Amino acid sequence: MEAKYFEGKTILITGVTGFLAKVFLEKLLRVQPKIKKVFLIIRAKNEESLVERLNDEVFGMHLFQVLRGNFDDLNDFNFHVLAKIIPILGDTSQENLGIADSELRNEMCQEIDIIIHSAGTIKFDERYDVALGINTFGVLHILNFARKCPKLEGLLHVSTAYVHYPRAGVILETPFRSGETLEGAQVPYLSIDTEKKIVEAKSKELETLNADSKNATRVMIDLGSERAKQHGWPNAYTFTKAMGEMILNEFKEHVRIIIIRPTMISSTYKEPFPGWNEGLRTFDSILVAYAKGEIEFLFGDPRTIADVIPCDMVVNCMMATVAKHFDLNNKQYDHELISKVLDMLTGEHPGSWYADAKRSLDRAMTLVLIYGPFAFSKGIFDDFNTQTLRVEMSDGKEDMSGFDPKSTNWEEYLTNIHFPGLVKYVLLK
Repeated sequence: MEAKYFEGKTILITGVTGFLAKVFLEKLLRVQPKIKKVFLIIRAKNEESLVERLNDEVFGMHLFQVLRGNFDDLNDFNFHVLAKIIPILGDTSQENLGIADSELRNEMCQEIDIIIHSAGTIKFDERYDVALGINTFGVLHILNFARKCPKLEGLLHVSTAYVHYPRAGVILETPFRSGETLEGAQVPYLSIDTEKKIVEAKSKELETLNADSKNATRVMIDLGSERAKQHGWPNAYTFTKAMGEMILNEFKEHVRIIIIRPTMISSTYKEPFPGWNEGLRTFDSILVAYAKGEIEFLFGDPRTIADVIPCDMVVNCMMATVAKHFDLNNKQYDHELISKVLDMLTGEHPGSWYADAKRSLDRAMTLVLIYGPFAFSKGIFDDFNTQTLRVEMSDGKEDMSGFDPKSTNWEEYLTNIHFPGLVKYVLLK
């Protein structure tokens, strides 16, 4: 069903040099060869660097081996696939998506049917000015662009389940209202405009003091952490992603919007092959630090639920959701769908082993400070919308969705797919 929907469509994808959007692009090109065109917004210094990033960080990756194998030779692949790819020099953190050529912007607007917005910084300890620019105002810029697209059928925005602080109990799929803060906030109201002004003022202050890059970065990281905690979020990442959702909710008129909130995204389970991974994220950082001997013990709770979801399951959900809710012939449309894709994987964390090395203790404490709110979470994310979509795609006997975590043999996945893939595609690359 979902593959048929994308036939003849022109799609804009942001964040394609990142993990999730890249897997989405591969699946899209593999299952729907009749797609019309794909615009990819990529940050680069110039056109030459743009082409290099497209070749090195996207199509040059091992991820595309299955797709390339569907064609007789490189020329055939270039004709049927690469000819449909239009790389665009741009930056979502800038107005007009950083696309200087107004004629090009207008041409894109006239052609685009679907927007997949996956660009974002996922660093928990990111500089506040960077996180705010990409995760919050990047959403505003993509939304402003979307409003100018007369053919647009919808905008899918990739957020995170952790925009809601992982407190104990069931965490509902509720949208954020403008100005909303979380439980435990030190201030009663959140103003995105105020946050922007605070960042601008701090930037001017650092410039006046002639602060070097290292000190400026530390100040901005601390500022983001401070502002997030004052409003009830554990870090600048979740804080700025939540503000991005607020912008979508406040200015969503005239644009069909889907917000998808995956939890911790891990290696591919099946497609295009098992174990593909790229970079270290969340719990992988802890596992690799332990494997390298950087930490010799880990604080944890054996009853903790690890919310992990394979990347290809997230992609399958994205495609199915877009096909169902952006189809203009589909009368049953919810104006906004917020969907958490996750699995409640109960696994024992490594116990606490004594280590007399202060380096190991410091490293462990650093990881606890960054990931503690999530590693010790007692929250259970509601995913009613995703469950409903899975049921609608099933034949009543068998799940056909491709994103049902209950179909996963988690012991086999972690032992024989995720960990080996992490070593092969990340540590030994």
